[in-house]
Amino acid sequence: MTPEEQAYLAGLDTDPLTMLRENLKMLKLRELRIMQRIQRAREAEALAGQPTGEQDSEGNQRRHPALMVRGGTQTRVNTTQNSGTTVTTSSESYAEHIAGWEKGLSDVQDQIRRTLDSIARIEADQGGGEQGIEVILNMGGLGGGKCLEKSTAN
Repeated sequence: MTPEEQAYLAGLDTDPLTMLRENLKMLKLRELRIMQRIQRAREAEALAGQPTGEQDSEGNQRRHPALMVRGGTQTRVNTTQNSGTTVTTSSESYAEHIAGWEKGLSDVQDQIRRTLDSIARIEADQGGGEQGIEVILNMGGLGGGKCLEKSTAN
């Protein structure tokens, strides 16, 4: 192992409860980021088809896109070999895009639930179950508020 890896391993806290709480923080951050992406996609969906206030080179009014381009490839081959240019793109509607993010959000929320269950189980096994666990369930979210929930392991 390198000295950096040894220093990293020496500084790791392998207590299961500490690791679960750190994992919970990361999951809550991931949840917040996904919710923000969903919000931005909904805002873009509301603007779809509306004028941007800009004009293209032909003087036509530009509009906000109705579809999201997921990716594209372009292949250019020498035209003296009778080969043309191939352009491939894939796109999806905003509804499909939002549905994908919502599935990801559901997966993250399921991981959060399982992590909370594990924390409650460990605390109950250690005799701390009567006091319950206090967990920040919403670290700002889209509304900006904070919500505390007490969960008891009975």
